[in-house]
Amino acid sequence: MVVLPIAAVALSTVAHAGPQGYGDAENVISSLEEQGNYVILNRTGNKPLGSCMVTRVRQGPSVYVYERAVGADSESVPTKILDHGTVYVDLRC
Repeated sequence: MVVLPIAAVALSTVAHAGPQGYGDAENVISSLEEQGNYVILNRTGNKPLGSCMVTRVRQGPSVYVYERAVGADSESVPTKILDHGTVYVDLRC
């Protein structure tokens, strides 16, 4: 579907922001969530999130739902729709 390449481009934009390659952890996480992704953190260390550095961003599985058009009968073929993407963010805190 068309949504996946757009998500990949958006992810690569976030991944190359900032001098470390990723930018501020809070901004990276917020940006990914605003794009409709579920963000799963893999964190090492115990500092506050604002002190963390993003060391890696990885695309996870996409989750789809199947819906029928409003008013469609029960025998119509449902359409596969992207519900959300999953992104894994590794942090060093």
